[in-house]
Amino acid sequence: MADEVRRKAGAFVVTEGKKVLEIRPELDWGKGMGIRKLMRWLPREPEALRIFIGDDRTDEDAFRALGGDSITIHVGRGRATRARYRLPDVEHVWAFLANCLRLLRDVK
Repeated sequence: MADEVRRKAGAFVVTEGKKVLEIRPELDWGKGMGIRKLMRWLPREPEALRIFIGDDRTDEDAFRALGGDSITIHVGRGRATRARYRLPDVEHVWAFLANCLRLLRDVK
């Protein structure tokens, strides 16, 4: 399927990731652009913390867009990533999120 889409030269951008084939128009748009738009539209509360967790090449654009004042986490081992942190698997993601909730409850 990816090869068929690629034959439509100039019409689509195909990004293959882990268990995903992302097909989108050839526009300057991706997860990073979406993140940047959300950050402009939503007011930044001083106590707000942005967390983005992803396991795929298609998430790298979002990691880059969020920069250093957010928590960016790549899930998985091996390949290079722009995320600041790494968790080995989904089980560790659930544990991380559970700990975040626990901390939030303690703050209230």
